Amino acid sequence: MATDATDEAAVGSEGRSVVCWTTSMSTFMLKHLCAIVEGGARTSTGFKMMHYNGCARALNEHFRQSLTGAQISNHHRTIKKKFAMIQKIKDTVSGAQWDDETSTIRLEHEMAITYIAKHEAAAEFINKPIENYREMQIIYGDRLATGKYAKGSSEPIGTAATSMDCDEDDEAVLAHSNNEGTSATRPVKKHKKDPNEEEGLVSILGRVGSELAAAIITAGEKSAPQPPLDEIPDALYETLLGMEGFSEAQIAHYFAFLVENPKSAKAFMKMGHTGQQTWMARYINKEWKD
Repeated sequence: MATDATDEAAVGSEGRSVVCWTTSMSTFMLKHLCAIVEGGARTSTGFKMMHYNGCARALNEHFRQSLTGAQISNHHRTIKKKFAMIQKIKDTVSGAQWDDETSTIRLEHEMAITYIAKHEAAAEFINKPIENYREMQIIYGDRLATGKYAKGSSEPIGTAATSMDCDEDDEAVLAHSNNEGTSATRPVKKHKKDPNEEEGLVSILGRVGSELAAAIITAGEKSAPQPPLDEIPDALYETLLGMEGFSEAQIAHYFAFLVENPKSAKAFMKMGHTGQQTWMARYINKEWKD
């Protein structure tokens, strides 16, 4: 997959800068982020700004660029959208076949022409090897079936599978259903329901279900442990280390301030990278004394 692209990234008061990404730069970024995932450093909520900043430093050193963590984050989202399109083609286009050896979506010429005429952006993903697919799959996740029900390279991708991954409870239900289906049963004459009676029953069940759901949510909120008011957010110091333009002493000084003011620390962690830079610069300019 050709990943040459032009991304716009916000860079604070300096306006917006345009980054021309080459295929080599995109590959470098994906391999760097892939290593973070495989090393178990990515959090449950995704990559942190410190990960993007670290990737920017490595990429800048290798390609002699001056990218920021925010620009890495922007390009990461761009490639994530491309991967979603690839998965959509694999899952929904009738007649498409997946060549795992070359990471290629194969489609007959006439069908490919017809599909691309309606979806021009799909042209770079059909009947040509998709570059960095392994890395994208590790970072963004594989949406296809896995295990004994995964489709092979010779099976059409755009058709529904006859089986799906089930847990033990689901398999028990399916087995029970199959047994009932194979046994000889006598046809039963159905009782004709009064439409008004059925509508009233549905209304009652819906109201009871809504009230029960609300009660469960309320009970969960009351019983859920609340974090201490003075708890310091996770990865606060690591995030500060990712701030550009500050010395270690200044970072330590601002970290001490946030530890003494947990509310400010929590608000700081909810901000984007530009906002965090602004807050820290304002504090250092006001409080820092050489």
